[in-house]
Amino acid sequence: MLTIDFLINAISLGSLYAMIALGLVIVYGILKLVNFAYGELIMVAGYTLYVLSTMSLALPWFVMAILAVFMAMATSYLTELVAFRPVRAKSLTAMLITSFAVSTLLQNGALLIISPRARAVTLPQIFQTAGQAVRDHHA
Repeated sequence: MLTIDFLINAISLGSLYAMIALGLVIVYGILKLVNFAYGELIMVAGYTLYVLSTMSLALPWFVMAILAVFMAMATSYLTELVAFRPVRAKSLTAMLITSFAVSTLLQNGALLIISPRARAVTLPQIFQTAGQAVRDHHA
């Protein structure tokens, strides 16, 4: 039997996959690059949100999320300048190898700086109470 929680989770996860796929298609359509470091750029945003939420900055969650997106954008731009732009005129193989290298570098950087363990981001109260209200309504 399908529950409302299962449907909400399935729709939100499917929407997340669709947004990631759309981002990959846009990057390929504009740059003609299959960026294997794309997932790691999303990881940068997630870990930035984690670091900001563990600090005692008293920033609203929405502001921290915007800062996390900007950090991912800055990381993406820096990888473009440092890694991809110098090899863009070279062969497609050089671009793919560079993409793998950037992916590995970002993964290992996260392992060294943050931790090899998974970290949870604290969600704002509105996301926690909305789900609880739906569960209470159907109980």
